Amino acid sequence: MLELLEAKGLVPRDLAAGIDIVAFALATGDAAADAASACALAGVARELRAIGATVDLVLEPKKPKWAFKHADRRSARACVMLAPDEWATALLLNSAAGQ
Repeated sequence: MLELLEAKGLVPRDLAAGIDIVAFALATGDAAADAASACALAGVARELRAIGATVDLVLEPKKPKWAFKHADRRSARACVMLAPDEWATALLLNSAAGQ
């Protein structure tokens, strides 16, 4: 939705200045897995917002290259990727820390 607002020049100024986190689900090509990831990601975004983070929630599953470019364009401080296999095993990776 944010991409549509940007195209129309309707992004509020406080959002246009930058956001804290871009959150996206990794596209798998499996419709059921993608839908489950999107649902889980909405919960993650809700929790991040509850602690005061400004979150751009990407509604469609995306490939990392697209999402990371989107995060750069939005001047996001971080990018959260929900990968179905890692989510299922509660594995958290921190790419900034090299883990």
